[in-house]
Amino acid sequence: MTNSLSDAMAFAAAKRVLSDSTEEHHAAVVADNVDIHLSIRAYTPEYDSHSHSYYQIVLPLHGAIQIRLERTDDTYFSGRVGMGEGIVIAPHQVHTFSAHDNARFVVADMRNVPENLLTPRSPVFRIDAPTRALLYYIEVQLKEKVTPSIQRALSQLFWGVIDNLSPIYANDRRIADILALLHDDLSVNHTLDALAQKAGLGKSQFKVLFKQMTGQSVRQYMQRVRMDKARTLLLFTDMPIIRIAHALGYEDSSAFSRRFKASYGQSPKQFLSQKSALEPK
Repeated sequence: MTNSLSDAMAFAAAKRVLSDSTEEHHAAVVADNVDIHLSIRAYTPEYDSHSHSYYQIVLPLHGAIQIRLERTDDTYFSGRVGMGEGIVIAPHQVHTFSAHDNARFVVADMRNVPENLLTPRSPVFRIDAPTRALLYYIEVQLKEKVTPSIQRALSQLFWGVIDNLSPIYANDRRIADILALLHDDLSVNHTLDALAQKAGLGKSQFKVLFKQMTGQSVRQYMQRVRMDKARTLLLFTDMPIIRIAHALGYEDSSAFSRRFKASYGQSPKQFLSQKSALEPK
């Protein structure tokens, strides 16, 4: 069974459960067994400052957050956290933050976090492809009516994907900022020269550092990120193919369809046909 067919079957099963639910609309997901509360949040351009008694993970969906984390005697982190990144806020840690009105974030309030994200060197971590896909799904799912079983599944999946993520250290920040820029708007086709200039690096050095951090060239990275987003939009929304193509930087749907087929072995139309055949009637 192909990955796309498996995804479509999972979508159909989840939608079937949701269609049978009569519960009140949820704005968050809570699963007691893993102590995770997931929600979609927005912040304001005015700076706010507070702390809380639990861990909090903030993952940008759209836009970025300016945030400063304090320690007893100094500033632990101060900077921008954008798409493609996340940040861990420790219990009782004072943090000051602001974001544009239209920015949106997946926020996880947690009693504990995986050990791999607890480092004295950096509270910021990179988001990989499985995590991006899950965040897109969480954004869609939290707008629906959810059952306790879906709540538990989302929270367990969330723990599973963040358990494999890695921190971003200070010497990676130049490339991390470029990754955030790339994720901010997937419809923009940046040139290597422009990206290197924004990073304050020569073109050759930028290419080397980018590949060291991501394992791919900029072109390969953007193709993968765009196709991840395309598959998620096809699975979990009713957005027309042409709109998805334009949103991901393709001028026409034929070029988009060729790239999608090269990535997943079937065209977007074939992918949608499989999904439709598996949905409950």
